[in-house]
Amino acid sequence: MQRTMVNMLATIAFLLMGTVTRTDAWGRDASLRCVYDLLVGARETLASCHYDIDAEKELRFTEVRANLKKFINKNVGAGGRKIDDEYDKDIRRGLEGSVSHCRGMSFVAIRSWFLEAMSAEWIAAINKRLETPSDPDEGDCL
Repeated sequence: MQRTMVNMLATIAFLLMGTVTRTDAWGRDASLRCVYDLLVGARETLASCHYDIDAEKELRFTEVRANLKKFINKNVGAGGRKIDDEYDKDIRRGLEGSVSHCRGMSFVAIRSWFLEAMSAEWIAAINKRLETPSDPDEGDCL
C-alpha cells in the first residue's frame, strides 16, 4: 500500500510539474477532494522523509488545508465522506513503511510539485474556487 501511494503521488507530481501555476487547470478541473488528497499526501511524504519546509510554505499549507477541509465537509454530497481525523490517518497509512522512496526520483517529483503548489498563485486559485459552494467530488483526479 505504501509503495502504491508514493508511486501514485510521484506520477501525479511528475505530470503536474510546470502546470501548477497554470491556475486555470487547478482553478476549474481537479476535484477539490483530489486537491486535498494530493496536497496532504505530498506533505506527509515530505514529513516522512524529514524534509524541512520553510515557515511561509508551511503556513500556506496549513491555511489552504484547513480551508479545503472546511469546504469539503460543508459541501459533501449525500453518501460522501467528510474529512476527519480518520480520513487523514488513512492518507498517512498509505505512506507508512519503508522510507526508501526518500532517496529516489519519486521524492524529487513530489517535493518539486508541493513546493510549486505552495505558490501564492496556486493558493489564490484554490481559494477562489472555495468562494462558490459546489460538490467537492466533482471534477477530475488524474
